[in-house]
Amino acid sequence: MNKKYLYWMTILMTIIVNITIISCGSNNDEPEAKKVSIVGTWKYDDSNGYWIMSFKGDGMGYSMEEKYSKKNPHTDNFKWEFDENSKILVLNYYDDKTKDYTDLETYSVMSLTESELRLHYGNDYMIFIKQ
Repeated sequence: MNKKYLYWMTILMTIIVNITIISCGSNNDEPEAKKVSIVGTWKYDDSNGYWIMSFKGDGMGYSMEEKYSKKNPHTDNFKWEFDENSKILVLNYYDDKTKDYTDLETYSVMSLTESELRLHYGNDYMIFIKQ
């Protein structure tokens, strides 16, 4: 009786250990999170007009702002950097007077999805939609 009991306890413990090892393995069934990029063209619209910002993959870009009352869009070129850890976006605008990129603007990226970019600048909070 003692050997029979020991035999079944050994089999039961082996099964429990195997189930534990299998259940703790990596789960490759979950899809990998898709990395969202700021690269692309984004549009902010309000009652006064719209603002388009376009980020190229090489760190360059442009912004275009048009007021509905003027119908004359203004375009500026910039260099951009985005720190994903701190969620800080820095735009370095080209200055026609100095002929260099010297006009810095810093934005806090509140959120970034495939279709929406939420920025905070000073007292302004803007929601850009991907175009």
